[in-house]
Amino acid sequence: MLKLTPLGETVAGKELIQIEKLQGLQEGKLIGQIQMIQNLIKQEITSEAELLQKNKKE
Repeated sequence: MLKLTPLGETVAGKELIQIEKLQGLQEGKLIGQIQMIQNLIKQEITSEAELLQKNKKE
């Protein structure tokens, strides 16, 4: 019987997980910066959920 190695246990899988973590950190940092600027200019603060739905250009 063929047994597949879980993705998280392969080199490629571990690299993909690291990439996702870095992207998540970058997204979180960008959201924090947007919300801080909105606060500074006394603009209504956009929720994290709403910002996550937008692309970077928006």
